[in-house]
Amino acid sequence: MKVVIDTNVYVSGILWNGNESKIIDMCMDGMLENHTSIGVLSEVERVL
Repeated sequence: MKVVIDTNVYVSGILWNGNESKIIDMCMDGMLENHTSIGVLSEVERVL
């Protein structure tokens, strides 16, 4: 399944162990295909 993860999901997934964290783990395990833009990744970098 293809997904687009936004900044809020990244930040929550990195900082807390909830559903957002599970989504990120599923992307890393190849269960989901992430199509996040460079702009979102830049925003995550600025926020963290």
